[in-house]
Amino acid sequence: MTQQELVLSAEFFLRILTAAVCGIVIGYERENRDKEARCTHAIVALRRRLISDCVKIWIF
Repeated sequence: MTQQELVLSAEFFLRILTAAVCGIVIGYERENRDKEARCTHAIVALRRRLISDCVKIWIF
């Protein structure tokens, strides 16, 4: 693996991790307000990040 591939893999992983953390934080905040969907927000955030990254790869 070249250094450029490692950087791209690390960037992809950080984007996925950031999306998951943001989704979990949003879900946790909603649960504290007696609303539902803690895991749902994390799953939706991950799915949106994966779709946007896949589209970016396919288009460019």
